[in-house]
Amino acid sequence: MKLPFVTRLKNVTDIQVLVVDNEPLMRQAFKIILDAAPGFHWMGEATNGIEAVNFCAGNTPDVILMDMQMPRMNGVEATEIITTNYPGIGVLAVTAFSSEEYLVPALRAGAAGYMVKDSEPAELLAAVKAVFDGS
Repeated sequence: MKLPFVTRLKNVTDIQVLVVDNEPLMRQAFKIILDAAPGFHWMGEATNGIEAVNFCAGNTPDVILMDMQMPRMNGVEATEIITTNYPGIGVLAVTAFSSEEYLVPALRAGAAGYMVKDSEPAELLAAVKAVFDGS
């Protein structure tokens, strides 16, 4: 007898995470990491800042993994709009570059944290948790 596909159900205490990145591979990688970890729930994705802002108008993620370089509206602009209009949502800036050129604008826009894309999955989860906890 073949069993139906079963997925881990969302727990109301899980940290709800929106993934915003224009690269499909990165969105999928973040989804896999989040869904495999207890206490985290991937709640959706967006491919640019405009989609992220629109998502937040109808949903309330706890934390957003926000890529900084995207078409249409970059992560810095989207972070500023989201943190201004939805102060309960934490933003973790994510980029391929670790220079101050990318760090400072993200933090000025309201990002609660910053990490590079080549970080280990455990570091990503710890950073999401830190943003959620406000530390």
